[in-house]
Amino acid sequence: MSIEKINEALKNGDGPFYPEPLNGAFEGRGTEILLKKIKRERLSIGTTALRKRLARRFSIIGEVHQFMIELNNHPITIADRDDLSKVQFLWKIGESIFR
Repeated sequence: MSIEKINEALKNGDGPFYPEPLNGAFEGRGTEILLKKIKRERLSIGTTALRKRLARRFSIIGEVHQFMIELNNHPITIADRDDLSKVQFLWKIGESIFR
């Protein structure tokens, strides 16, 4: 998606934004989101903190849910959340973990 096109659609009040598909950008099933030309001040947190934020943002991350996120071609995992050391109570019901 182009930030310029998103801003233009918002400015014009065009309603829902439907991005144009990119030819050859992704092959196979699923959706690929490629972020580039991100402003440096937005990423001043560094890649470690960004990995943590992305891992915590998506609760369905991992092969079990067939939902993968990569940062610089390295998979982000539940371990990147770095929150288990801070958990006071942990309940495991079947294969799911609820915190």
